[in-house]
Amino acid sequence: VVLLFATLLALGLLAGYRSQQLAALNASLRASHADLRQAHESLTRANAELQQSNLELENRVAERTDTLAKTITRLQTEILERHRSEEQRHQLEQQILQSQKMESLGVLAGGIAHDFNNLLTAIIGNTDLVLSDLPPASPGTEGLRQIRQASARAAHLCQQMLAYSGKGRFVVTPMELAALVRE
Repeated sequence: VVLLFATLLALGLLAGYRSQQLAALNASLRASHADLRQAHESLTRANAELQQSNLELENRVAERTDTLAKTITRLQTEILERHRSEEQRHQLEQQILQSQKMESLGVLAGGIAHDFNNLLTAIIGNTDLVLSDLPPASPGTEGLRQIRQASARAAHLCQQMLAYSGKGRFVVTPMELAALVRE
């Protein structure tokens, strides 16, 4: 700075400026230089603060992005779990509905089988009474025996229907299929 001042002083004197004018110009230049230095320092501080603020903002954005990604993942998991739960609920409802239909069908079958069995009991009883009063060689005896046999088979079917509906019992017995086919 001193060398610059000496050079400017020499040039100013050669150009015809007075030393007082050059001293005032030098003071003005020094004041401008100080103002420029102060402005430069102020800009440097502002730039550092801006960089710090930018770094903090980037950190906050990164944290919030991470939080948002975790929240999205959690929501996706919850949605999948809810969907599975709704599917299971729907399947259970369908099973209950099917069970109720089967129960209703069983009750209906049981009621019909019971009423039909009562009718067959009357048919078998009356057929037995007539067969006991007729001589074995009577022409109607064979027809009454067939009625009795068909009624007994129908009563057996009624017993199976009652067992299916829960109002009777299953009795498992061996059966000769050839005899059943002949009947």
